[in-house]
Amino acid sequence: MTGLSNRLHLDLLLRQVKADDQPFSLFFIDMDEFKLVNDTLGHAAGDEVLKEVARRLQLHLQPEDVAIRLSGDEFVVLLRAASPVPTLEMATTLLTELTRPYHTRGQVFHLTASIGVSSFPEDTRDAALLLRHADSAMYAVKSHARNGVRRFDPSLEEEIEWQQTLARELHFAPPRDQLYAAYQPIYDLNSGTLQKVETLLRWTHPVFGDIEPSIFISVAEANGQIVAMGRWVLEEACRQACEWQRLSRRTIVVCVNVSPLQVMQPGFVLSVRQVLSQHRLSPGQLELELTESAVMRNLPVMQSALLELRQLGVKVAVDDFGTGYSSLSSLKELPISCIKIDRSFVNDLGTPLPAPQYALALVGAVIGLARILELEVVAEGIETASEQRLLRDLGCQFGQGYFYSRPVAAAAITALLTARSVPVQLGREERQPSE
Repeated sequence: MTGLSNRLHLDLLLRQVKADDQPFSLFFIDMDEFKLVNDTLGHAAGDEVLKEVARRLQLHLQPEDVAIRLSGDEFVVLLRAASPVPTLEMATTLLTELTRPYHTRGQVFHLTASIGVSSFPEDTRDAALLLRHADSAMYAVKSHARNGVRRFDPSLEEEIEWQQTLARELHFAPPRDQLYAAYQPIYDLNSGTLQKVETLLRWTHPVFGDIEPSIFISVAEANGQIVAMGRWVLEEACRQACEWQRLSRRTIVVCVNVSPLQVMQPGFVLSVRQVLSQHRLSPGQLELELTESAVMRNLPVMQSALLELRQLGVKVAVDDFGTGYSSLSSLKELPISCIKIDRSFVNDLGTPLPAPQYALALVGAVIGLARILELEVVAEGIETASEQRLLRDLGCQFGQGYFYSRPVAAAAITALLTARSVPVQLGREERQPSE
């Protein structure tokens, strides 16, 4: 279909180049989240994208180099030492090429890629092991932030083993025991009242202790567990929101982070409707958060899902705004209700001059455009009173961060709602029994 060689040819080629005893490198390439293309646009569209991936790979290779489609959305490039471009530079060039927008069936969307690199004879003289090393390096990229290049090194074996251990342990981690929800309050910067609560997933392993969310979430996304985990977090957040309303007689918006893998699952909006109905929660009390990069990478499909959510009455926020590659003008094309300014820009407000001038201009522009588009704005990562005042004066409506509170147990949010108080700090994040 793609016009590339297959796995059988790769095996023959590896034996041949090994017999020549000349240096060469392997790139193991995996297209991130490609399954979503098939699931949302259909297999015919997916085939068109794979053909385009093959074309882009061949475009940058020398005649003596070979591109192979291993299976599905996995490709291998064999780069001979005679190539005029250094190995890692070539890998980076291919990554840039593969992440350019794809056009198919009247739609434009973005994909990213994870690339692992291994070299003969530097890493090993065993051809099969060389391919495994490149695969391990690719998996390391995929298990962290994706969309990158990594060269194999011996420490990767331990790292991959650790990732696989986490994946196994995560599969058996019982909700409300090892996995639990913590909550960070979001305040109105003008009135000082608690308006929203962000739900954050935490994992405390009985042997390994607290596992960083950035680590286990990446593992869950890489192996598909994120869909079931995300469903549990959504149900827990909605259940807890109803409990807070019952105890405090106050209506509060509960915010839940969702992965693009969840949103692009067939029937996702229906599952949200079912959870809301099960817990008798108004759709307007639920806000789903997606990172800017996740939305923009899958824009055509995301727009459709987000539109359905808005029609349902559920709020949608673009998280970590400013760290992706969307323009401010693209906001008007999205059926969203809120943007969350990334903490890195908020933290710049507290640095010595002239940094605040840049930060003030950027944050001010985002807030100004959001006001025109009638979008709510939440500033993340507020740590000082000066940051809070600057953001309030710029017209930012809501804020969260350690200045107000770290993520806390549900009982602490109940206390805030029933006492109607606004503490400056609630102390360390503590795990307490869920109400």
